[in-house]
Amino acid sequence: MKIRWLAAVLLAPLTMGGCDRNPIDTGMHLVGAWESAEFPFTATAPNGSTDVFYRDEWSFQADGTFTQSNVLVDANTGRTWVMHAAKGSWRAEDDMLRLVVFEEFHVADPAHAADVPVLVPVDPWGGRSHWYLQGPTLFIVPTCEMPTNCAAPVPLHRAAVAF
Repeated sequence: MKIRWLAAVLLAPLTMGGCDRNPIDTGMHLVGAWESAEFPFTATAPNGSTDVFYRDEWSFQADGTFTQSNVLVDANTGRTWVMHAAKGSWRAEDDMLRLVVFEEFHVADPAHAADVPVLVPVDPWGGRSHWYLQGPTLFIVPTCEMPTNCAAPVPLHRAAVAF
């Protein structure tokens, strides 16, 4: 009897915390590629086009890594360029999303956006956001300290998978 009780006590932490506090029911909803709708953007793209849209793209991998990009899209040709990209690790706990960035790419002028960004290592930095699903739509809401004004969350939808 004592051995069964001891085995149960020893196995409980493995079954309860085996997912590194990232329960499958919580974090696995995020796994995959997500993108926002395209928004009109006042800028000149690297090819000289002024008919430009902006889109956010996210990818959450099951191994705990993520990538995020801010992309310019030429409305006439569909060609894309990256203005900002980040790569790092993620973890979801309940409604809290924790991100740690290890690599980044950024250009200030849209005319210098890159076809293929070269991410460079940075001193790791992190952030927290709340997240929730509303039907098939993912919302990531930055956690802001008062009196900082935060941007409204951008609705993200599953990205189309190319075959």
